[in-house]
Amino acid sequence: MLGAGRFSLCCVVLCVGWALKAEAAWTYNPNTNREYDFLPPQHWEAAQTAAAAMSPAAHLVTINDGVEMQYVMDLYASAFPGVTSPFLWIGIKNQVTPITGPWQWAEGSGAGGSFTKGTGGDSYTNWNGAEPNSDGPYTMVYLSSPRTGEWNDVPGDRDYRPVVERDAEVPAWVLNPENGQVYTVIANTVHGNSWTNAEALAQRWGGHLVTVNDAAENAWINDESNLDTGGRPYKYIGMHDPTPHDNMWVWASGAGGYWDASAGPGAAGSGTSYTNWRPTEPNSITEDAIMIYASDDTWNDVSKVRDFPAIVEADGVIKWFSIPGPGNRYGIINARMTWENAQTIAQQLGMELADIGSAAENEWIRSTFAAELGEDVGLWIGLNDRLTEGAWEWSSGETLEYTNWASDGQLGGNDLEDYVYLDLESGLWRDRDAVNLFYPLLKTIPEPSSMLLLAAGLFVLANLRRRM
Repeated sequence: MLGAGRFSLCCVVLCVGWALKAEAAWTYNPNTNREYDFLPPQHWEAAQTAAAAMSPAAHLVTINDGVEMQYVMDLYASAFPGVTSPFLWIGIKNQVTPITGPWQWAEGSGAGGSFTKGTGGDSYTNWNGAEPNSDGPYTMVYLSSPRTGEWNDVPGDRDYRPVVERDAEVPAWVLNPENGQVYTVIANTVHGNSWTNAEALAQRWGGHLVTVNDAAENAWINDESNLDTGGRPYKYIGMHDPTPHDNMWVWASGAGGYWDASAGPGAAGSGTSYTNWRPTEPNSITEDAIMIYASDDTWNDVSKVRDFPAIVEADGVIKWFSIPGPGNRYGIINARMTWENAQTIAQQLGMELADIGSAAENEWIRSTFAAELGEDVGLWIGLNDRLTEGAWEWSSGETLEYTNWASDGQLGGNDLEDYVYLDLESGLWRDRDAVNLFYPLLKTIPEPSSMLLLAAGLFVLANLRRRM
């Protein structure tokens, strides 16, 4: 039998655990590739400990720029409508001397940079007036009206609601030179590898579970040398039966046609889609997803709740646009990816990520692709300082003559934020790190070489075939 003290302690642990579980509602931000949540009000150190104990581990939020600060405030307003508490814990903490700092982020490893009062630093900050003023080593956010999110330093023994974050999965896209599409593998996820969860993650990245159009593509996606699944014997593809038991199979992407299984198993079915069923498959009206066998490329119907890797596909360059005047052409790969991944695929096409040489060119790019993608999107451009911190250069080798930094850009992350994206709402540039995902912006110049013409032609033909 438990003693009174142990019983009380267990009740506290259970209640805290219940509260954390009840309020766990991770929200994904595609422009940071991170997930955010709010914990129950508690002390700063307790909040950081609770965040680190999560699986996978999280931390008190690192605010990298004004856009992310506004996102957190808007998220709070949405999650807690009508709540009057105006204070939130964030992750920046005074490590040494009162007032001066250095102030560093709980995330560690230099993430977010640092700040020292009097000399500044390489971290984004949003201090209120004369703050920090030595009230305490921890930082909380005012949610003032208007919602400007000012910061104040306070003691850590106050029960404020913490904002926590964690990295989301990072795709590694691979170019298929035969059709100009890009693919990646979902091997393991924090959400569990059901078909439904895999499709939701694929959509985060700008794609869908793969639509297989022919035998060549079927063989390519199943080749471990192209898409490494760790040698797993089965993997999900994008065909499914969205209305269970009606035998009408379609692709998650909405393209690729359909297959009607009502006429019977295997080749007896009919429709407009390519299929590669194993003999006697599909053989169960209760199984509504498809896996592909690694051994022979054939398909089998399975339950959507199985734990399999999944193959994701996104369009390559979906459209080219020519700027008036010089005739430069610009296109995007229709998949969210890291800067390094984008640069690799661009170079495989014989191109580079775009350089921008003037305000007029920058505005034309902003307005053209905002109309195509929407304004709440960022585009990777070729500017980076990955070789020497602070020495910004274009990956194309062009001379850097024009910049359009946001007032809160080119600050955060110290040597971790080496890559630049263009915000399609404002046209401003900000630096971000190696896990952020944006759409790659490619650029060709007038009279490109025959290699570029061939690459562009392959993309046009591939996309025309997919849309016929």
